[in-house]
Amino acid sequence: MYSTKNISCFKYGTLPDGVKLASALKFTVLAMGLHLIADSAALASPLPPSPITNTTPVNAVCGYANGGSYYAAPWTIYGAVSAAVCNTGALGTDSGSGPWSWSCLGQSGGATAYCAANLKQDGVCGPAGNAPTSSAPATALCSIGSPSAVTGTDTWNWTCSGVNGGQTTQCTGFQQQAQGFVVPTGSYTSNAAQAEQAQLCSNAQSYPAQWTWDPNNTIQQPRAATAADNLTPRIDQVRNGVVIATYGSFGSNGNTCNPNYEVNGYLNPQPAASSGCGPFGHMTHIDIFRLWQNGDTFLVYPAVYTGNQNNIFIGPMLANYTDTGTVPANITIQGVTVNGIRPVILDPIAILWDFTSAQAPIYIFGGGTADTNSTNIVIENIDLAADTNIGFGGMSAVYVNGGTDITLRQMRIHGFEQASGNTGGTNGIFSTPNNTGTLTLDQIELYENGGWYGPRHNAYINASAVDPNFTVHMTNSWSHDAYYGHLFKSRAQVTIMEGNYFQGGLPQGGDYAQAENYLLDVPNGGQLTMRNNVLVKNASGLGSNGAMITFAVEGADNRVQSVDIENNTFMAFAATYDGYHPIWPFFFWNGVVPGTSGYVLSTPSGDVVPSTVVSNNAFVGLCPNASAAQSYRGDTQETTAFSEIKPDFSFSNPALSYDIVQAGTPAYSHEAQTGLLRQIITSGSFQYLPFGAEDQ
Repeated sequence: MYSTKNISCFKYGTLPDGVKLASALKFTVLAMGLHLIADSAALASPLPPSPITNTTPVNAVCGYANGGSYYAAPWTIYGAVSAAVCNTGALGTDSGSGPWSWSCLGQSGGATAYCAANLKQDGVCGPAGNAPTSSAPATALCSIGSPSAVTGTDTWNWTCSGVNGGQTTQCTGFQQQAQGFVVPTGSYTSNAAQAEQAQLCSNAQSYPAQWTWDPNNTIQQPRAATAADNLTPRIDQVRNGVVIATYGSFGSNGNTCNPNYEVNGYLNPQPAASSGCGPFGHMTHIDIFRLWQNGDTFLVYPAVYTGNQNNIFIGPMLANYTDTGTVPANITIQGVTVNGIRPVILDPIAILWDFTSAQAPIYIFGGGTADTNSTNIVIENIDLAADTNIGFGGMSAVYVNGGTDITLRQMRIHGFEQASGNTGGTNGIFSTPNNTGTLTLDQIELYENGGWYGPRHNAYINASAVDPNFTVHMTNSWSHDAYYGHLFKSRAQVTIMEGNYFQGGLPQGGDYAQAENYLLDVPNGGQLTMRNNVLVKNASGLGSNGAMITFAVEGADNRVQSVDIENNTFMAFAATYDGYHPIWPFFFWNGVVPGTSGYVLSTPSGDVVPSTVVSNNAFVGLCPNASAAQSYRGDTQETTAFSEIKPDFSFSNPALSYDIVQAGTPAYSHEAQTGLLRQIITSGSFQYLPFGAEDQ
């Protein structure tokens, strides 16, 4: 990842749309994207003027987030390049952890605007609910917000109001029992869950319809551009804060691109761009030399990028005929949001085989080692979509074949599933054994990818052939509606999943007679960390599978082995996945329960008892049976009823326990993006949310 200390500064220059900065600036990367921060101490010698200028002063105007209340900084929610942050002008300084303040810089000497927003907080129950008391609590009722009156007798109830428009939270305390109440097994099943489970598992009661998110109560990612928007593709190449070239496509127009301009073209890429060359093309005899320089940022404006000129093909390239080659590093390709619309790379039938030749619409490659791989490549705020009536013939939508520390952020990747007539179908994301470091996936939505050939999945991450610590780390993401394959498959040496929503579902219908197989498949083991996720499984159909998480089911290979599955919520909306066989949460190697005889996973050191923690998870709708493996729930677990689940996946009926880390107590809850509500499915429309569960 970038750090501000090693990124070059500039004295003056011009940003997109003529935003001229009179003071020195430097780039910095925040959790949600790239933005600019003023740094008057970083003055350097003047650079050549930008090819795009605007001499008319324009005063900056704060965006619509000014004066509002938010759960996170507006530039984190909407992105730094957003009308929510700055309606006119570029984001300058920003500060605060709530409330927040920021500035929008005027253009060409125009006035700076100063903006502010408040911190919105949901009510949070106080310590009074952490342990049973002999009388109704009167103090420590709320950690955040104001308490209501306490009601009830042996069970105490109150609410904590939200702050600055946040939601009110229901809180519960319990009367102390004569001899105390301790769960001997470290597990708890509510009375409602016991009654509900008996009805559901005997088919005496129907399961509720699977929930989806209410779009009126979600923070939406920007929508993808469509042909109806009639937007013109535009890609600005920014170097040291100055726009040095503007392109009309990612790849090159073979009829007009002049390869002669590409010789040392990275020094001044505008002539090549003007002739129809692209910065990331791969056409034979055309895209011979690179137009990028390490550290460049490419701002991609909203439009539909399609045709055989719009692959992103990034890897080592030459600068001229005598060059030995340059490995790309520290390059950011960032979609720009305008009026709530962001760019999309679309795969129609006309470019099917062209995309196949590059393996994917986005293809990142290198030599397979840390010093020869494309390094620190960030792609964000760009959608990838395919026409599901065609079937995609490449390897995946994103193909990483020689990358080190690659980041994909704020993207929808969808439609690459097997098409009607059993043609095509591929992975949403695929990585080969040639990668090192960490593959970071943040705020990614994966859906309608996969197929029987392979099979293919929403995401398929292979182990590294050279890096024993190669890691895939997915956060705040949503994987759903895979066809035939898994919602996520990882053979990586280290797999970390935090704050994600793995939403299994029903078959799509028609040719799609089955939905996903596993929610998360880690077939060779390794080091698995699974925390604060929500995992949902439904009747996925004949030929699928009932396990939610698998670990080392193909056999653990000779690598470090460990399991840490904590603070997750597992929900089943059907008793069986195919009308015959049960849905269950964990499938470990050889169907053996951790901690029992036969649970043996080898490690390079020769140890046979790897670290295994399965604890503090919650379960809803799952039916126990005679199989110890299928009925295994781990330690300190809670089983609760559908009626006891709050819209944020926390629980309204915590366990009665002195142990405040007991699953279900106020110290343990799962929270979706604050402010979300759930609803019964009323249409086929699925809306994106930046889903983040957290341990409170």
